[in-house]
Amino acid sequence: MYESKKDGVLVNNIQQIIDNSEINFDAVDFVLDPPESQWTKGLIGAVGTGGGLYATRQALNTVPGGGAKLLADNMHNFLEGFYDKGATKLTRRSLAAKEVVRGAGRIAKQFANPLDSMVYKQTGIAPYIVEMFKDNQNRMNKLEQMYIDGHIDFNTAKNGIRNLEKQIHFKLTSDYSNAHMYGEAPKSPLKNYASKYVSVGSKSNFIKSAGGKDVAAYVISRQPGVGYVDDFNNIIVDYDGLKLMKYKNVNFSDVVRGAQFDKDFYKGMRTLKGKKSLESAHTAIKKVLPNSTAMITGDRVVFNISPSIRPNYDWGGFNAVGIWDPNSPTKIKIMATDKRDLFGLKLGGANTINYVESKDIEIADLKKEFKEPVHEEPKPKSDKKYKSRTEYERRVENAKTLRLNKGKTGQDAYEQVIKPFEQKKQKVINIIRNPNIRNQQGWNQLMKFAKPLARRAGVVGGAASMLMLAKEMFGDND
Repeated sequence: MYESKKDGVLVNNIQQIIDNSEINFDAVDFVLDPPESQWTKGLIGAVGTGGGLYATRQALNTVPGGGAKLLADNMHNFLEGFYDKGATKLTRRSLAAKEVVRGAGRIAKQFANPLDSMVYKQTGIAPYIVEMFKDNQNRMNKLEQMYIDGHIDFNTAKNGIRNLEKQIHFKLTSDYSNAHMYGEAPKSPLKNYASKYVSVGSKSNFIKSAGGKDVAAYVISRQPGVGYVDDFNNIIVDYDGLKLMKYKNVNFSDVVRGAQFDKDFYKGMRTLKGKKSLESAHTAIKKVLPNSTAMITGDRVVFNISPSIRPNYDWGGFNAVGIWDPNSPTKIKIMATDKRDLFGLKLGGANTINYVESKDIEIADLKKEFKEPVHEEPKPKSDKKYKSRTEYERRVENAKTLRLNKGKTGQDAYEQVIKPFEQKKQKVINIIRNPNIRNQQGWNQLMKFAKPLARRAGVVGGAASMLMLAKEMFGDND
């Protein structure tokens, strides 16, 4: 397990990632997430990659969870093209390395801004998430309007909008799980949203879900570095050294369904259906899927696949295990797991495994080829009022169904995460604008802010910090 609590180790690791990526970073456009103002670009350009790494190092002792968590909080966990079929190892490494550099730049920007740094410590929400949320909202609004105006069809609009919504959702669940991984209790804003989808798991629950101790050991040992085989060919797992995070299988991120409709996994299920014994089933599955590490354990036949369908952006690639019981030969239990990392980079913290509750399904005969779902426009209602509407009016009505849970998921993200961040930030701004230093409480509040400002002035230059502070103070924050 890689540890990165020490500042030098983390910075060296970032530099190592960059060096190993085989990219000419001088040619990389070092511009942060749009839209960024020209003065911010100038500041980050002046700080540069080295400054970003230096600011990261200086921030380590002031940020809960340490620098590894700070870096993870400031990185996007969805990279376009990372899991494309044609993506090579070098392509993926290059995409990840670029995002590491962007993350270091965001840290430099955040650390230079006293307001952002203070609110991050108080809420656990990185300013980058707020920027990302607003940018994605603008892009979703444009896609919705393009559909209403007839420039794109319903399926294109829905896929684009839901992709943007899922990016926000999975960034929040990722940061919540990362907080646990780094031994930090998530702050209320993040907890209020993400705890509906993720909870701390347990050894007993994991074993129960898998259907027994031996099967559970097989399932969890599919993840690298977890478990080992002893001299008697038993899989040994040290659960005490693991952190387990249990995810809910909501409809837009159902990893079990992703496994069920994977071509190879389906082939394995069909092979096992109706077999008469453990031995015949084991022989058949090894012949059909020779690379699936199929074996007999706990009076079950088990095999594993890494599905090509990856509906959970927080997990990315994951492992799915099929568990076949000869007492129910036409059914199969599916259990999915993932080892927490970021694009294959393990940035410290506890050895953590994500999992979902297993699901027993009937092995069905699928008649059609596996295809991505196509979202169709809601069919016209039978009432005369709807039929009398123009095509434009119907599109306005149909647009209400474009978002996840009719917009409820996005609304929750705003109310429970973004809004508390902005309210906390505005509260600090009001204290600075109108300091009540006539009483001890007001003076203490002002001094609470003055310390981080002075600290940052010594790190990245008072002028830069004051420039950012002035923008916050006199910008449109009301």
